Amino acid sequence: MASVSETRTEGGDTQRAYNVEIFLMSFAALLLEISYTRVVSFKLFYYYTYLVIGLALLGIGTGGVLVAISRRMRTASTDTILMWGLLLGAASVGVGYLVVALTPVDTLEIWDYGTLSSLTNLVGLVVMCLALFASFIAVGVMIATLFGRRSEQINQLYFADLVGAGLACALVVPFLSTIGPPASIGLAGLILALPGLRLAYRRRATPLVTAGAVVAAALALIVVAPGILPDPRGDGAKAELQDRDVVFSSWSPIFRVDAVDVGDDVRLLYHDGLAGSAIYKWDGDPASL
Repeated sequence: MASVSETRTEGGDTQRAYNVEIFLMSFAALLLEISYTRVVSFKLFYYYTYLVIGLALLGIGTGGVLVAISRRMRTASTDTILMWGLLLGAASVGVGYLVVALTPVDTLEIWDYGTLSSLTNLVGLVVMCLALFASFIAVGVMIATLFGRRSEQINQLYFADLVGAGLACALVVPFLSTIGPPASIGLAGLILALPGLRLAYRRRATPLVTAGAVVAAALALIVVAPGILPDPRGDGAKAELQDRDVVFSSWSPIFRVDAVDVGDDVRLLYHDGLAGSAIYKWDGDPASL
């Protein structure tokens, strides 16, 4: 009887545990999903965060469907699927953020049915949704592949999957408070890129090693220097903060805060691009209150 390590799978590769890989991809997926809720809340409105959750689930589910219907995926080795899935997933994260951040959308104009403005803004929203959706397809493909081919290890794989997702949920709050959502999105992509780069190197796929190294380096740069990323363009109904005298800006797990100097010792406080309250300069004398 062949040992577990010698058993051949449907894809023709030898049996081995993928606990680390599934831990990392689940960690990255939840980190990406929750980070995007903050970006979309700032760019559009807070209730669009539910759209992010739906698109993430749709992307992961679509990946599972592709595994079920694609004969090519069923015959490819597990390492090949993971190598391509991790690298393409990482690249889609970087490209996806740029599309989401830079696509101009005025969601209120969509409701003015029958006009050109309604159509163009609807198209912009769809483009944003596709960019978000595409970032999760690779994760769905890889998880479905591992669960389908490693049924005898499902307890270990599912445990690693839950630990990765749970740890991401625990750490995303301090990440959003410190490095911010854009850098957290870059970190999610980097977590996908590194194991993909390792697989490409081990399989001596030189072109993929080069491409993966470029993607990983770009994502690492985003994590350590998120200021190089473009700020998300706010909804047309929101203030254009890029054109204002912003004296302070900070992300948090609740919303993005911007303080805008409007002169005469008064500053306006914006929450997710919407004017919140005024801040008046105090001379330090309690009597003046």
